[in-house]
Amino acid sequence: MSPHPISSRRRSLRAAAPRGRVASLLTLRATPQAGLLALTLLGGALGSGCGGKAIVDAPWLTGGGGTGGTGGTTITSTTSSTTTTTGGFGGTGGQGGVGGEPGDYQLVEVAFGQVPKDSSVTFEITPQTLGVTMIVYSFSPMGGVGVKSLTAPNQELLINNHKIPGHHYEFSWYGTTVSGLPQSDSSTVMPVVMPGTWTMTVGDPNTNAGADHVSVWRRESEDGLFHGGYLDLNVFIAGGIVGEAYATNLFESAFDGYAGLQIGEIVFHDIGAQFQVIDENNWLPALQQTASGSQAPALNVIMVGWFEGQLQDAAGIAAGIPGQGIEHGTNSSAVTMMSYGDINMDSLIVRHEAGHLSGLFHTSEIAIGQHDPLADTPECSNVEQLLDGCPDAFNLMFPYALYGIDITPLQDRVIQGGSLYRAELVYAGDPELGKEPPSAPAPASQASQAASAGLAVDVAKLKPTGGWTKGLDPRLTHLLSSHWCADEWLRTGVMPHRQRLARLVADTGQLWAIGLAADAPSHVRYRALIAAADRAAKGASHTTASRSAPTAALLRLARNRSASRGARLGALLALERVAPTRAAGLTAELRGDTDAAVSAWARR
Repeated sequence: MSPHPISSRRRSLRAAAPRGRVASLLTLRATPQAGLLALTLLGGALGSGCGGKAIVDAPWLTGGGGTGGTGGTTITSTTSSTTTTTGGFGGTGGQGGVGGEPGDYQLVEVAFGQVPKDSSVTFEITPQTLGVTMIVYSFSPMGGVGVKSLTAPNQELLINNHKIPGHHYEFSWYGTTVSGLPQSDSSTVMPVVMPGTWTMTVGDPNTNAGADHVSVWRRESEDGLFHGGYLDLNVFIAGGIVGEAYATNLFESAFDGYAGLQIGEIVFHDIGAQFQVIDENNWLPALQQTASGSQAPALNVIMVGWFEGQLQDAAGIAAGIPGQGIEHGTNSSAVTMMSYGDINMDSLIVRHEAGHLSGLFHTSEIAIGQHDPLADTPECSNVEQLLDGCPDAFNLMFPYALYGIDITPLQDRVIQGGSLYRAELVYAGDPELGKEPPSAPAPASQASQAASAGLAVDVAKLKPTGGWTKGLDPRLTHLLSSHWCADEWLRTGVMPHRQRLARLVADTGQLWAIGLAADAPSHVRYRALIAAADRAAKGASHTTASRSAPTAALLRLARNRSASRGARLGALLALERVAPTRAAGLTAELRGDTDAAVSAWARR
């Protein structure tokens, strides 16, 4: 899991809020941080694994002593006929005095050691808790691990058999699995997380593995409410595939005002050219490159040239719903995205995938009858048939997001309870306190949701236009223009976007025409050209495919440095499929191309 050598450069977009006199993470795990911050071990004897509590102690800390420790944490093991409670990890020591102004802490961890399969850990939620992030670690980077159940103090099951009741997402993954509170509109988490004793049962559904260790992170504020914050980013650019100036503009566009947050600091990292193209074989190793991330909590974004293999149709992929922004370098630590060189589309991609990493599901799923567990998001009865006509088509988390202008209050609340951002330090009694967390409102109209978000939006102007759209089925226009998420691949191992596209296209010539249309957006041309080439090449020899393809036009487009990145890259990948010899003849010419993605294609 050691990352390749990485160079880092810090860029401050604007003055970030002070981090306070106390470090923004309180760790209750005895983990040495030599040369950075001293760890003061508090209360309770340490048992096996990571039991016990520690506090990050800054040199300017002036507070008093900590609270008393709790008793040893218990592990409950349940079989089909018996329930056995055993002495568990060492007692969790009392939380140390935080000192100074109240509310200077943001994320507090309770850490547990090894937990056998179908065994439970219990943890306390305080009235100051805004959200909870639970990270379960396997015994190896590729070992299966899962959250089997999560029970509230009133005994309501928030997760049962690895799923939120009524939803399809399974809380099991390789290396780490993350679950969060809130992710639904249960009264135990909305509008506030219920204080008291919560119970989580660990176990992978496909193996006998338990967990190597478990971390439960509480996001706390002085009063348990959200008061704003700063989204810091660690950005990992594969082989210089995009420039820092473009990326800075992209993230400013995407995230300023996102769920009440502001952009904080961006730190850029270079990772190897071997990650310029991502497929199912190197995606997880790419995630592990985030181990060098210098900011936490933060959103990690990996920017790549394009996706291939089983991930071919993806524009972006989140490493979990939710993932986490606390411990970098895990299989749940980042969003991975390709850049089409179109700031509007790239912004939509990263906002949507960051929504997943924060814990948001699609408002409606392609599978009929599947919706997210939030009451204020509209639902679509048949996404594939209706697309632009769906009532949630304007929501950021629509499965084929195109407009992305709507985020509902409960979606905001999920993001605000997550682990990706640095909270603003606002204290009880301050007249500038932020808004209360929302109760579950009735679904709002598109116009009213946009108005409440401060957006002056003419919905008609957001629809795809131009000569390339004339005569097309509106569903085809929407499908080609929207964000293609990899969520279904994570669940099923299948990326079905191309099959849906095929059902809406009259013939291959129609796709060639769209891909060669100069007024079509970059990502539309990319998709149309590759889809056309795949159809032309399917079941045909290269000679036959080449004859049916506009090879000369593709060659001209690939060489045209004034064309968009998506169009040129789509032309090159199409040529690989229908005229590989002609494509190979371009490699020497394009190795020094000014577009890093085109150059990457020629050099690989």
